[in-house]
Amino acid sequence: MTYTIFKKGEQQVAGMLQMTAEWGDIKSHWMPYISVDDCDAYAKKITENGGKVCVPPTDISVGRFAVVEDPSGGYFSIIKLKM
Repeated sequence: MTYTIFKKGEQQVAGMLQMTAEWGDIKSHWMPYISVDDCDAYAKKITENGGKVCVPPTDISVGRFAVVEDPSGGYFSIIKLKM
């Protein structure tokens, strides 16, 4: 998979990947990420407060992330970046 990183100066501010057949019927979209200090703890807190975890906390090259849905149906990701 090719992942394109967008930067403002030296700071990474966004990333993009091509959606493939594995994504099914999901339309192209932007996914906002919120930086957290503990991905697993926040995923648990989200479910305790009526949200859903769509992709459980998962290690990736830049840290640990999860895709979540808030109680009103909004999707976003949380991430603990490696530093």
